[in-house]
Amino acid sequence: MKKTFVVLGTLMLVVVMGVFVGCKPEDTTPPEISITVKATDNYRSELFSDSIKGIVEVIATATDDVGVDTVRFFVNDEHVGQPMTEPNGEGENEYVYKWQTQELEDNVVYTISAKAYDAARNEGVSETLSYLIRIPNDPPNKADLLIPTDEAIVKTASVILRWQGSDPDEYPVQELTYVVWFGEGSASNMDSVYYTKSATVPDTGSWGTSQWEHDTTSLEPKQDYYWMILTRDPYGLETESEVFHFARDTNRTPSTYGPTPPDTFAPIDPPSGGSLKLLWSPNDPDGDPLIYDLYFAPDPEKDTTVFVSDLGKLDSLMTAAEYSVQVSAGVTYYWRPVPTDLWEATQDTTGLKAWRFVVGEE
Repeated sequence: MKKTFVVLGTLMLVVVMGVFVGCKPEDTTPPEISITVKATDNYRSELFSDSIKGIVEVIATATDDVGVDTVRFFVNDEHVGQPMTEPNGEGENEYVYKWQTQELEDNVVYTISAKAYDAARNEGVSETLSYLIRIPNDPPNKADLLIPTDEAIVKTASVILRWQGSDPDEYPVQELTYVVWFGEGSASNMDSVYYTKSATVPDTGSWGTSQWEHDTTSLEPKQDYYWMILTRDPYGLETESEVFHFARDTNRTPSTYGPTPPDTFAPIDPPSGGSLKLLWSPNDPDGDPLIYDLYFAPDPEKDTTVFVSDLGKLDSLMTAAEYSVQVSAGVTYYWRPVPTDLWEATQDTTGLKAWRFVVGEE
């Protein structure tokens, strides 16, 4: 009889121990999951505030006290893609879904979310994000050519071309590339000469003809010029503007002014070592580059007005508006630089009055 009780007691102890040792408590804790969306390296991928274009990455970060079994993604509450059983992102707990938004309807708000499940089928739900989908990419608008106006006559040797560009796609704001086409003689001679980018649109762009890599950066007198702006968006779509024509006017004669020493009979102090720097200011109404012939001589002993043609030429083909000469105390000197522009326009020295200065006594 005692043996029976001993056996029964042993069996009950084994059963009780089995309950506490062999059985695990039920898992009721759901996984935690959050999502973020970012643009990809795909050139059609754009993420701007609450709008999306192209292929983007939806990144779910999921964790669980026991372990994440599966992650699913949902667009408008409908499951998309394949269930993910292993992380595939850069982080240890990141699950990445490539969202092909170009397959959706344009200008419609879509939602994206994700859910994570553990082995006990506990469900963790992420926040739901909403985005306006922008699918088609329209070509940029024609650039409005502003300055110079079509058929304009310009008087200067260079001019700043100005235009305004814009794009019909507003979500997101696109960075446009402008290609300046420019040439002389006829519209068929235009070539691309400059590229510039706009960070925002609409935007006013500019390019100076002084940047033209040509035989000369100065516009030739009485020559016809043509220009056009090609606008390109980030997706490779292009739009050409109208072609505008302008011409440079007749070339004007250059001159000089503002002599140092000034044109006067008031004596100046004798310079140290006898070296005096002559200075002057160029005056070309067209803005052409200039070279100078310098006429210089001591007092030619004339009681009347002295003209440049009465003086000898000291130097020529100078590009700098300055020159150092040796002078002596107590002597009056006459001088004047005569400029010549790129198109060989120059002053007539016969009726051109010479400047003068007097070096005082020591």
